[in-house]
Amino acid sequence: MAVYLFSQDDIQRVFDCALLDVLPDMGLTSHDVAWPNVNFDPSPDRGYLRPFILPGTPQQATLGYPCFIRMSGIYQISIYRPKGEGLAAAREWKNILLSAFFTGRVLVDGDQQVIIDNAYSGSVQQEEDRMVIPISVSYYCYAPQQPD
Repeated sequence: MAVYLFSQDDIQRVFDCALLDVLPDMGLTSHDVAWPNVNFDPSPDRGYLRPFILPGTPQQATLGYPCFIRMSGIYQISIYRPKGEGLAAAREWKNILLSAFFTGRVLVDGDQQVIIDNAYSGSVQQEEDRMVIPISVSYYCYAPQQPD
């Protein structure tokens, strides 16, 4: 089984760090984010974010051994706002996130780069007590294969 020197877990960490940088612009802290596999009990009268990664299938990008693998996927940030408060605050958060994760931005971790291919928002979805706007950030990077 091939081992890569940069993994989807590393990519999620890079995106999570970039998200932490933008939280103050939204009036949020890390406690207002439902991080994966961390207990979270949202306040019914406060908005929050839920980020997660949807990895794509790695593809061999170069010939030879060791090779480079093109890793791609979507980093999704779901915006949750209380039901009945209107769309203004949710749109403000959406615009802040889209500005932070703009097309062409390069996120750097040491000598590894993750390139944002595109960022876009989905339509508003209504849940029982909240509304949700998904923000999808498509990305790619080239990860070197670890030699045996």
